[in-house]
Amino acid sequence: MKTLINIADLKGTSIINENVDEKYLIEAIESAQSLYLEEIIGCKLLHKLLDGVTEDGFTLDDSYYNLVVNYIQPYLKRRIAASLVLPLNYKFRNAGVVINNAENYTVPTLKEAMSVQQHLEDEANAFADKLIKYLNNNSNLFPEYCCRRPNTNTIIYLGL
Repeated sequence: MKTLINIADLKGTSIINENVDEKYLIEAIESAQSLYLEEIIGCKLLHKLLDGVTEDGFTLDDSYYNLVVNYIQPYLKRRIAASLVLPLNYKFRNAGVVINNAENYTVPTLKEAMSVQQHLEDEANAFADKLIKYLNNNSNLFPEYCCRRPNTNTIIYLGL
């Protein structure tokens, strides 16, 4: 699957540590894009952006590149981190759900983990609002986008 943020950038520019297993990151990136980002920017714009991702880099013009780097990636970093809090701390095993424990680390309680997750979700939501405002104010640059109000999924039909 094509993604708007790669694992190296995610590990290098977010709170996600280098030692996080890529299988968790791939799943988190895919769900962040398909479950959350698509709800914000719409299917048409998401597919346009993903079509611009190639092995040689990003092939769309500067307005789309700016959108991805300055608005979408900051949102994805927080959304992905929030989605990793529970899976990295709790695992499904034959014995049931167990707490993942590593040497030299203190594992947070469920309440502490949920607090971290909520903080990251709040940050993701703030970046989502910023993204929506940017898209609404620059809708002429992104014809694939249907305007939405910040903090909602309500579509605003322009010209009505």
